[in-house]
Parts: sequence; structure tokens; C-alpha cells
Amino acid sequence: MANNVYIDGKLTAVTTAIGLNATNTVGFYGAAPAAQPAVLAAVTTIQPSVTSFGFTTTAQFNALIAAVNTLVANMKTLGLMATS
Repeated sequence: MANNVYIDGKLTAVTTAIGLNATNTVGFYGAAPAAQPAVLAAVTTIQPSVTSFGFTTTAQFNALIAAVNTLVANMKTLGLMATS
């Protein structure tokens, strides 16, 4: 027997969409519903150097750390990662 899925009181048969646009709010695991996080800029590097772990500047490394921290913050906001 198939399990039924109800979203906003409506039975969905094949696909389920949660948040139909960027302004709809979604929360998981008891987190307050939040709108879709903003787009995260791509992090790029150029040809890796032997001595700097693939980064040619400190700014490239810092951009990667900032991007990861933004992803973690977004996941916590949506309740997809524990906050403590």
C-alpha cells in the first residue's frame, strides 16, 4: 500500500513541490519557516600552485571559507542542520 503525502491539505500522487517560488517559506525539524536563501556566487580558483594547497591567493581561500560558512548558515536557517 502506497503512503499518501499531504501538502497544505492536498493529496499529491506523483510529485511533491515544497515552496513553489523563492518567496514561499519552508522549515524543517521545527525550525521557523524561512524564504529561499539567496544565490551563492561561484567560487573559482586558477591553476593550483604547489605551495598554497591549490590557491594562488589568500583571497581565493577566504572566498571558499565564506561560501562554506554561508551554506552552513542557510542549512541551519532552514532546519536542515542542527544549530548546536
